[in-house]
Amino acid sequence: ERGLLSLAFPPGSAQKRYFYAFYTDTMGDLVISRFRLTSDPDRADPASEQRVLTIPHREAGNHNGGQLEFGPDGYLIHRDG
Repeated sequence: ERGLLSLAFPPGSAQKRYFYAFYTDTMGDLVISRFRLTSDPDRADPASEQRVLTIPHREAGNHNGGQLEFGPDGYLIHRDG
């Protein structure tokens, strides 16, 4: 239950050229980050990461999960898994 948990692409992502990732970092914390695309639209620029939210979770090695998505209002939503 560690590593990449979910990806979400905003409405109009082809023009915006960014997306969001939800993952477990190397310390075990849960992270939501925004990444920009490179000139290749199929590749993210790892150096562009902007952490949006970090949820401390080091003491629990399991029960990670959930899903990122965009609601009808265009806002990013995290649903527990």
